Formats: sequence, C-alpha cells, structure tokens
Amino acid sequence: MEISHKILGVLLIVAIVVSVGGAFWNIDRIGKIALITGKGSSGFVNLTVNTLTSINITATDCDFGSGYINVGSTSALLESNGTVTNWSGAGTVYSLVVRNDGNKNITVNVSSGKTLSDFYGGNCSGGGCTYQFWSADNESGSCVSGLVAYPGANMDTTNITACSEMDNLDGTDELLVHCRLALYQSIPVGAKTDTWTFWATSL
Repeated sequence: MEISHKILGVLLIVAIVVSVGGAFWNIDRIGKIALITGKGSSGFVNLTVNTLTSINITATDCDFGSGYINVGSTSALLESNGTVTNWSGAGTVYSLVVRNDGNKNITVNVSSGKTLSDFYGGNCSGGGCTYQFWSADNESGSCVSGLVAYPGANMDTTNITACSEMDNLDGTDELLVHCRLALYQSIPVGAKTDTWTFWATSL
C-alpha cells in the first residue's frame, strides 16, 4: 500500500510535536532536580562572648618570719625578693602573685587594711619606717604599662595602682607584688600583720 505525501506530512508534524514536547518535559524535570540538589540557601550562626573580669592571688603572703634588729644597728630592711639588712631572721624570697584569669586586659589596684602607723604600732620616731610595695612582671610582658618602680609606693588604706594595664593571655598574665618593710628601733615588739586587697578593673 502506498502512503500519500499528505499522510507523511501529517506524521512528520506529529513526530515533531512529540519530540519538542518531550524536550520541554525533560528540561522541566531537570530544573526541578537542580532545585533540590544543586541550589543552596543560607544559614545563620550567632555567638556572644561576654566580658569576664577576674583575678586570682596565687601566692598569698610575704612572710618574713620573726627576728630583731641586729645589735649595733638602729634600723633594718626586709624585702620579699630576699633582701635582709641588719635583721636577725632569714626573711623571705616569696612575694605576692596576682594572675589575670579574665578575658580582658585590666588595671590592678591594691590597698592595705592598715596605715603605716597602725601596722608598726604607732611609734616610728626618727623617720626610719617604711611600709611599701613595688611591682614587676612574673611572666615577661604581663604588665603592658604602669608598673610601680623600686623602692615602691607607700601602702595605704586607699587604692594604689600596681599595674595600669595587665595582659589577659596565658603566659603573660601574672604580676609580682613585692613587699618592702623598713623598721626602726623605736617600734613596739610583737607581731605585725595586715591584709592587702587587690581590685581589678576591665579596660
């Protein structure tokens, strides 16, 4: 049987329509697959780090022990770095250590519970008594600025700055506070004790 040109033309048009329709259908399906597996969206990560101001006194005393001013001397000097002058006792090589346990640089202040007169007992005639501290790095670079240079500052019941800016990073966060006592022969005998309080202010 012979197929006419007219029928062939119709069949060709049908084939083209089916082919084009199939192509559009495939493109649509590919687009949906790409939407599921290939196109990204965005997420959100949030974190707030709070300021922590914290100090710890890891070495807590300047304990000079007991003794007396040597015979023939009118005064004696005791320093917590091991200096002992005209004193019968051994003194000490231990000072106070302040550590910055917070996450910010800080200012460190210190105050005593007693004045010089109260500490020694009210009699330092001759002007030979001192009640002082000086500060130094216990770890290199711990005090960025504002150390108290030797021979030190007079202790008082009001705040005195021991370090204007102290670092907070491990390995550079420890401050030495040395005690310095100069005694004169007129002071009363007996125990001399006091408590020093340290305060930290975040920068």
